[in-house]
Amino acid sequence: PQWLVSASGVRQLIVRSVPNLRGDVFVGAASIGWYTPLKIRDIEFRSARSEPTPIRIGSIEGTQGLLEIIRNGGRLGLLTVNDTELHLAYDENHISNFQATIGTEPQTNQLRNLSKNSTPPPPQHPTGPTNERVRIAVKDARVRIDGPWTSTPWESESIEVEAVLNQYTDGTKEWALTPVTLLNHAQLNPSVAAGALAYAAPILANTTRASGEFSLVIDEARWIAGEEKMAAIDGNLTLHAVDIGPGPMVAKIIAALPGQLPVPPTVRIAESSKVHFRKSDRHVLHEGLAFGIPLKTSGDRLDITSEGSVGIDDRSINLTLSLPIPDSLPTDRPLFAALAGKTIMASVEGTLDDPKLQLDASLKQTAADVAADFIRELRNKKNQTPPNKSSEKSSDDPEQRPASSASNPSMKNPRRQQAPEEKIGNAKKLDQLKGLLPPDISDDPTTDAVIDAVGGLLDEVAKRRAERGQMKSKEATDTPDQNRPARRFLKKLLDAGNNEASDDAAEKSQ
Repeated sequence: PQWLVSASGVRQLIVRSVPNLRGDVFVGAASIGWYTPLKIRDIEFRSARSEPTPIRIGSIEGTQGLLEIIRNGGRLGLLTVNDTELHLAYDENHISNFQATIGTEPQTNQLRNLSKNSTPPPPQHPTGPTNERVRIAVKDARVRIDGPWTSTPWESESIEVEAVLNQYTDGTKEWALTPVTLLNHAQLNPSVAAGALAYAAPILANTTRASGEFSLVIDEARWIAGEEKMAAIDGNLTLHAVDIGPGPMVAKIIAALPGQLPVPPTVRIAESSKVHFRKSDRHVLHEGLAFGIPLKTSGDRLDITSEGSVGIDDRSINLTLSLPIPDSLPTDRPLFAALAGKTIMASVEGTLDDPKLQLDASLKQTAADVAADFIRELRNKKNQTPPNKSSEKSSDDPEQRPASSASNPSMKNPRRQQAPEEKIGNAKKLDQLKGLLPPDISDDPTTDAVIDAVGGLLDEVAKRRAERGQMKSKEATDTPDQNRPARRFLKKLLDAGNNEASDDAAEKSQ
């Protein structure tokens, strides 16, 4: 039976069996006898370009001769794959030699638009009785990853995997991977972080510094024979005390936050952050990723959680970030004090290389929550505090009543005067913020005053400080209030509300 199994015959079989093969296959030798098991040596999947060979296999050895295979109805039994080397070499566009050899053409310029909360549909798996056709045990496999973002390649320890090919009654053949811990506390470096793990943990994208350990567990992996690219994979990536140099995504998150936080030299992933991931429809979905941005106060940090999807072919992203503001923020900064205990939501779209962060809508809702808290606090104090009769009597005495700025022109502050058009514009914006409040809060008589107080909190603080400074020393300040970070933040809130109201009005008119 030697003519049935030869190096050229096995090569032709592999070429026909691997879809979208754009490289070449080399087979050193192959043999089988009536009673001698199958043996294939020196298999290589070679790239069509001048790149490192992505796959090398030392040998494939069977346990059955040809006669036994025929008696078993074509079942091959157990095949052991020894000394496999997988070398992933990425270029500046994050395209690997493996992807260029086996796979479809990368779609780097075509992004798939997914709605904010949409996820790819789960794949349809065949069901019913199965007939095991072959079982493959991969022994002593090793992975090497390198790319232009670092000069140090990443190399794995020995990996062992087992896969089974089942045939269903309708003739469908499906591969299934036995649940396995691929890597346990493996060393992390920029090559594996930016090259492979970023699809399950997007914060690792384009990082140039990475240290720590990670573990990779595959709970389930299934794919129809011949449709490997549509495989459904479910597993967990655990990051153990990982520190990374912040990439573009972290830098944009920090830049969008109020308070002008500096970009830290390193970002610490939460201790033993367990990221659950699922590959489906050429996207990798994840949840449970947590990382922290250090604040100026020693020991404090802003913890952020991430969930969403990353496109395998085009590196597109559709993420949702949750940013809970700590209660322990400095009380001398009114903006942070007002946001303490709240959670800001942000959406991130674009690509891993060029993320687009959206914060305004969530900040507007957070401002409404702050106003609602203040109103509830005032209502509680109003119900608990008895009236002070002596103060009411003194306030009714015209001689004791202080002169108002309206009756005394000398007390008017020209900086606080507004044109009628400006007052009308601000009133509309505050009404939009009021519309975000619960009905029992928005109908309260004190709501308008509190919203105005919250919206102008930092402006009033700045003005009162300036007035006290003028009374102590008659030196004028050179810094206009409109350039203060808090003013810019509040303006962003009101502008976001105004833009959203305009969009709603346009939709209703259509």
